Amino acid sequence: MMIHPPMLLLGYTVLHDPVSRFAVGALITRRVDAEWIQLARRFALASWLFLGIGIVLGAHGVLRDRLGRLLGLGRG
Repeated sequence: MMIHPPMLLLGYTVLHDPVSRFAVGALITRRVDAEWIQLARRFALASWLFLGIGIVLGAHGVLRDRLGRLLGLGRG
């Protein structure tokens, strides 16, 4: 569970900062074409990867602890 929160934070950071800057920059310069979408797509895919890893790690930790308690094998 030590790696789960940093992965989620990394995913949210990768998504929010660059994508919002590209979107605001495109709106300010009035260049709302496919160019800024192509730039933002890379960051969106990286964010999706990190968020997915974080969610899977969190689910694994929860299931391991809860199933272990249910079966009498784990902590608690």
